[in-house]
Parts: sequence; structure tokens; C-alpha cells
Amino acid sequence: RYTNVTVYAYRGMVPSRFVKRKRGYNAIKYEQYLLKRPMWMKDYLENIVLTEVYVHFVRKRNEGEKCLLFFSTKAMIERVRDFLNVELAKYGLVAKEKIGGTPDDVLNDPNYHIYIGTPSGMGTGRDIPHLRTAINFVSFDSKVLTKQCYGRLRRIPGVDTEWVDNVDRMIDSQVRHWQSRDKFYRKAAKN
Repeated sequence: RYTNVTVYAYRGMVPSRFVKRKRGYNAIKYEQYLLKRPMWMKDYLENIVLTEVYVHFVRKRNEGEKCLLFFSTKAMIERVRDFLNVELAKYGLVAKEKIGGTPDDVLNDPNYHIYIGTPSGMGTGRDIPHLRTAINFVSFDSKVLTKQCYGRLRRIPGVDTEWVDNVDRMIDSQVRHWQSRDKFYRKAAKN
């Protein structure tokens, strides 16, 4: 056990009726709702995304260490990338999307410090050298996907890697999904 787990529960602005479908919760609809509302999107980016990236990566990172963020849609990934590149420029940090069509070589590029992708795209595959922090912003209820995404973090000698998860406590489905992931975290986490 070498990874510390932190879970943030927040009161979101997305109505639960908007993200529920016949087949259950839809994470894509959650992001689409925010993307269509600039004021709420700004609040989400500043108070949730940027705060977590700063607290769990920017303040703690050592030279060469990387961060990985999980979102559901290409539009959200690009919006977060643009936002972080403006906000973190003063620290010399650069965010890069890793979506379909982006070559795997980008994961070894020392010019990029934060990667943003989807759980299915970035949850498996090629390792990210010196990945210190992974932050999940997607609600899902899959033990396999939880294990795969969490497993992206590898041991770094002398460093406790960090896994950060989020749950909008106003959406029952997200709370249920988190309870399922929490069982895994309690078995796998250092703290």
C-alpha cells in the first residue's frame, strides 16, 4: 500500500433529474449540463477542479512528477485543459489532453505535467512515468474500472502517491457509485 485516498463530497448544481435516464445515471449528461452554463462551469472549475489539482499536485509535486485527471467527454477535457493552462502557467505547468488520436508518446514528454482523459481511455494501457496524483471526476459503478484507474498509480520511492475521487452528494446515483468504489479504497489505500 503506497497510495493515499481522498474523497471530496460536494453540493453540486446539476439537478438529478437531468442526469437520470432509463438505464440509470449518465456521467456525460452531468458534464454537458455544466458546459452549457458558463457561470456554474466557472464555479466548478475554480472551486473543485483547480482546488484539488493545486492541493494534491501543485503544492506537493517534485520535479518530473505528473498528474492525471479523469473526465467523461472530449468537450469537458478540452475546457479543463484550457482553464488549467491559463491558471497554472505561473507555476510553469502545462496540461495536455490524452484522447483518441493523441499519440502515446505524449505521456513521456517532459513538457507536459498534467494529462486529462477518460476512464476507459486512460484507465489502462501505457504507463505514465512518475505519476504522483490521479483525480477522478467521473461517477461510475464498476469494480473493474475502479481497480484499473486506481492502478495507474505506481510506487514512487519515498513518495505517497495520491488518488482523489469526487462525489456530488446531491445526486443519489453518484453517492451509490461512490459507496461501491469506497469498498475498494478501504482495502487498497495506505491512508
